[in-house]
Amino acid sequence: MRDYTLAWLSAVQGEGTQSVPQQSQIRLHRQLVVAINGGAVDPIILDLAATISKRDRMHVAVVYVVEVSQQLPVDADLPAELERGERVLIAAERTARDRGLRATYDVLQARSVGAAIVDEAVQRGADLIVLGAELREKYGEPTYGSTVPYVLKHAMCEVWICRVPLTAPPVAR
Repeated sequence: MRDYTLAWLSAVQGEGTQSVPQQSQIRLHRQLVVAINGGAVDPIILDLAATISKRDRMHVAVVYVVEVSQQLPVDADLPAELERGERVLIAAERTARDRGLRATYDVLQARSVGAAIVDEAVQRGADLIVLGAELREKYGEPTYGSTVPYVLKHAMCEVWICRVPLTAPPVAR
């Protein structure tokens, strides 16, 4: 397992800097919310969560959010979407167990994925949210969607965003 925390700290300090912060200089966390979506970045953020949860001895909550359209009640019965969420969480639990991560797992239903993640962090008293970002195209332009900007703008705690390496540079028109 790669230590993503130290890789991130090294990248933040830049290539010319020789030192990585010592353990006592790194902020410790107590409660972490990890938002997964079944994408390619899920194993990376679970690796990261496992690494920092061992270091900080924190509680980790892994959540999958089912987005409910405006045409339906927020508590609508959505068996296919809930089933997908359960499958994603089962796979995440397997991955997390292989990495030594102990966590709770929940499927949430909400109008907005970003708002649900922020609300969950507030309810749990989280001091860190970790979520993945996948670059995709919308109207011919590269975008990370609406969830990442929403969480970055509204979360009152630290937010770490992870993404898989790009296979090609994004093309803006």
